[in-house]
Amino acid sequence: MILLNEEFWKSELTENRHREALLDHELCHATLKEDSYGEPVRDARGRLVYRTRKHDIEEFACIPERHGLWKHDLERFAQAIRRADAQPKLPIEPPDERPAARTH
Repeated sequence: MILLNEEFWKSELTENRHREALLDHELCHATLKEDSYGEPVRDARGRLVYRTRKHDIEEFACIPERHGLWKHDLERFAQAIRRADAQPKLPIEPPDERPAARTH
């Protein structure tokens, strides 16, 4: 189940592509559970087992600015950003103007 803040959905996500990005983000939290060999785990009835996936990175923007891509997760994220550079851009507000509401 995904719960969304209705006020944020209606007032901040004014374009469908913003809403799609948020839903895609939330759906990425659901992933298959894997065993120690990287194989999908199944329960006693043979059904695939899912788990909640955490975010790929946890970092402040100023740290890579000062120290570079000092962790593997940051490098992978930077590579994904480089590949996505050709995609249409979403408008990004400066940090001091972003709404305080959190979506999850």
